[in-house]
Amino acid sequence: MNWDAISAVGEVLGAAGVIGSLVYLSVQIRHNSAEVRHASADRMVELWTTNITKYADDSSLADLVAKLNIEGFDALSPGEQMRIHGYYGRSLRVMEAIHWHSIEGTIDSELWDGLDAMGRDLMNAPALREYWALRKHWFSKRYQAYVDEIDSGPRPDYLGKLARLEQDTADQQQA
Repeated sequence: MNWDAISAVGEVLGAAGVIGSLVYLSVQIRHNSAEVRHASADRMVELWTTNITKYADDSSLADLVAKLNIEGFDALSPGEQMRIHGYYGRSLRVMEAIHWHSIEGTIDSELWDGLDAMGRDLMNAPALREYWALRKHWFSKRYQAYVDEIDSGPRPDYLGKLARLEQDTADQQQA
């Protein structure tokens, strides 16, 4: 075998090594991208769940939200209004982040569908719509358009359900 043949074999082996490295690298990038998407989705669900849990675990916050939805912001003390503004601001900021991830494709579409449905239901609360009217300028234009589209859609009888729930609770306490 002469030097030219040895050189050609070396070039073929080198090219095969480069191709193998590129294939390995593409597999690693694809795997890393999937991991980033999963971590992103997990973080968004964790943020949303933590926020909702505050509402569920704190009966005074739940009572405050119910009072707000029945009587409006004017019925709240300044301290109660600050508490609600903090809670609603955090809730909408988390939903804005989840919305952004859905658009960027870093959160699974089925997971987004469930979170979107929950967010749409929450936006039907009169108090949250009132808060949104006051503070929507704090959010991105894209998220404003999304929430405004929700706000223009049909609304369930939120206050009627809340009043019936209060009446049922009062009836149970009397019994």
